[in-house]
Amino acid sequence: MSSARPRQQRRDPPWDLDGFNQGPSSNSILLQWITTEDNYRRWDSTTFEPAERLIICQEIVRLMQMEGIAHRHARGINTRIQILRRSYLTAREFVIHARGNTNEISPIILGYARRVCPFWDVLDPVIGGQEAQTARFYQMANSEQSSDTESTNTT
Repeated sequence: MSSARPRQQRRDPPWDLDGFNQGPSSNSILLQWITTEDNYRRWDSTTFEPAERLIICQEIVRLMQMEGIAHRHARGINTRIQILRRSYLTAREFVIHARGNTNEISPIILGYARRVCPFWDVLDPVIGGQEAQTARFYQMANSEQSSDTESTNTT
C-alpha cells in the first residue's frame, strides 16, 4: 500500500482578508468597481454572453493586480459577483414582502437584510435600481404584447 497523501486543494484567501501591504482587499476592490459608473449594468447586460462577461471581469483582475492581488481570476470574480447579487436579491425579496405596502423599512427588517446581505447598503443603490429598471422593462413589454393580441372590436 502506498502512503501517499491525497493532494490538498489550494484555497484562495478570503475575499475580505487578502489585501496586500495594508491595501484594499479583493472584496473592497470588487465593491468599488460594482458601484462605479455603470459597471454593474455592463456586467449584468452580458447575461447570455459568457465570453463577454469574462472580458469585463478581466478589468477587475487588472485592478486587483495593480493592488498586488495576483490570485484572483475572471471566472472567480464572475462567480463572486453572482454570489453578491444572489444574497442581495434574497434580502431584497424579504424586504419587499416584509414592508408590505409602505416604502419605509423598519430597523428590524433592515437589520435582517444586512445579515442576509452584508453589503446591502452598498449594493442596494446599484442592484436595486437595476432590478427595478429590468422589472419595469418586462412589465412594459408584457403589456404591449398583450394589447397586441387583444381584440379592439367593440360590437
